Amino acid sequence: MAKYRKSDEYYHDQYDRHTIEGLKEYETLMGIKLNDEPKNLQDKMKQVRVQDYAIQSAREKRATIEGWKQKDEQRDRMIARHPVPMPPTCLCGKTMLFFDYDFFGPQDDIHFIYTCKKCRNKNQIIDQYGEAYLPPAKSCSYCNGNLVSKVTKSKGKIILVDTCEDCDRAETLEFDIPKPIKLKPIDENERAYYCTDIEHRRTFYEDLKALVDLADEIKVKPDLSKIEMLKLPQLERRLSEMLHKSNFL
Repeated sequence: MAKYRKSDEYYHDQYDRHTIEGLKEYETLMGIKLNDEPKNLQDKMKQVRVQDYAIQSAREKRATIEGWKQKDEQRDRMIARHPVPMPPTCLCGKTMLFFDYDFFGPQDDIHFIYTCKKCRNKNQIIDQYGEAYLPPAKSCSYCNGNLVSKVTKSKGKIILVDTCEDCDRAETLEFDIPKPIKLKPIDENERAYYCTDIEHRRTFYEDLKALVDLADEIKVKPDLSKIEMLKLPQLERRLSEMLHKSNFL
């Protein structure tokens, strides 16, 4: 049974939801809506940037979604190929419980996370070969000494404290624990406005190029066959006739 691969509709909704939220923020930043009537040239140029953002998002949709699906399918194949290893024993002597999968590195190598029910905050990671995974050693930014990490949770935050064994210098990082968000169905009118109706539009510079190409195609070439090679007396007579007709003489 697939753990990571979702329905095609899920990926399309995720992409469209991200596009709609991003465009709304960009409209607010630019101070003009995607299809508003601009009041002046400055507003028009702002609107061009909003429209080009929407067009670019629409063009990247298919490739982005395919990338998401392939990544999740690969993770499911890794899970099927590598059964969960035997659980390790915690330092307290209790057998740890399998908690979840994780994937590290550019190749998304599978890892198994175990937790101790008794110690609660004690975790251990096993790689796909059944060996304990040790994160890469970190060094102090001040003296290059070895860092010892301690992770705690407090009031919706994860606090990571790295303490140097040599100089006792401590570096603290805090991360907010994301709250679960119940996703609402996408407003289909917004999906049409920000996503679907944009798919086949051209960017501002593509429109300019199309106009230039059209001008090159319809450019009128002069008929050189009607040019007369006049001698000086003929030219004087022709000019005199034209001046008389124009009442200059």
